[in-house]
Amino acid sequence: MLDQPIIQQHSPTSLGYLPAHFSEANSALIQALALAASQHILRDEDSSITPEVAHQVARTLISADCDARTLMIFFLSLLDATERQTFAPLVQDPELLEAAHSVSIIRLLSAKDHPKHLPIRKVLLRQLVLKATHDVRVILIKIAGRLVTLRHAGEHHWDLELRQRLAHEALDVVVPWCDALGLDSWRQELQELSFRYLNPAGYAYVLSLVRDQRDHLHAVRDQVIQELSQLLARHGIQAQVSGRVKTHFAIYRKMTAYELSFDEVWDRLGIRILTKTVFDCYYAQMAIEEELYPERHRFVDYIENRAPLSLPIAASDGQRPARHPGGNPDSHL
Repeated sequence: MLDQPIIQQHSPTSLGYLPAHFSEANSALIQALALAASQHILRDEDSSITPEVAHQVARTLISADCDARTLMIFFLSLLDATERQTFAPLVQDPELLEAAHSVSIIRLLSAKDHPKHLPIRKVLLRQLVLKATHDVRVILIKIAGRLVTLRHAGEHHWDLELRQRLAHEALDVVVPWCDALGLDSWRQELQELSFRYLNPAGYAYVLSLVRDQRDHLHAVRDQVIQELSQLLARHGIQAQVSGRVKTHFAIYRKMTAYELSFDEVWDRLGIRILTKTVFDCYYAQMAIEEELYPERHRFVDYIENRAPLSLPIAASDGQRPARHPGGNPDSHL
């Protein structure tokens, strides 16, 4: 039962972006926390964010299907320790308060930080993350925050050096978190934004090369997905088929790493087939090779030869389990 005096004290206008499936009680608590966080930010002259940015982070978390408790952790993390304790009777979960504390102490680079000793700072940051939390929601919140910062870095009067420092940290620290958690869309967006700030000329060059082919590549992707879906259905294989066009960052990285021209980068599309079992994974691979692409024989078995990931974080609530060696029950090509 919510404490009505506290809710009424922090009673903002409705947050229109909250999903309809959130319970009325959870929505009311999130709105109260959001208003308290906004008031705290406005009082804190040293705050590196604004209330508007906080709501953008919340929307980003919702876009990734994060639950109501993740939003509670985020807004709680924007309060000081005393203010968090005010909401403790409403939250009624010490784990949420502990997670909020972890979010507050794990600081990524901000506009007010000095670039001194950045390499050492990155090592210390990784160690702090592993020591401070085993709750995947903490990492999700930090990734969403950095994503929002880079999305709007061009709107601020920050010099190029600062934008590049933020982009470097995103590639060196935040992108590996996305890899470990399977957050492909966030990883790709972080790479694209970082690429734009770190190498404007390279970004513009690849953009000019891909611009005229983007619609064609999307059409080819859709055609391949349709062909694969029909093939798997004929063989009775239950699977999810998805695809993406290679990002500008990925194309440029391959061109520079292998000294290729744009025309020599053949794998501009990526297709993923997610099956229910390992057997279906191998079965799908055999069917594709025999019926659709019999001339191609290159096959790397990532099921048999798993590469260890560097961030073995486990979710505490079962909402979004982290990927780790041996921890993914599904198999994919």
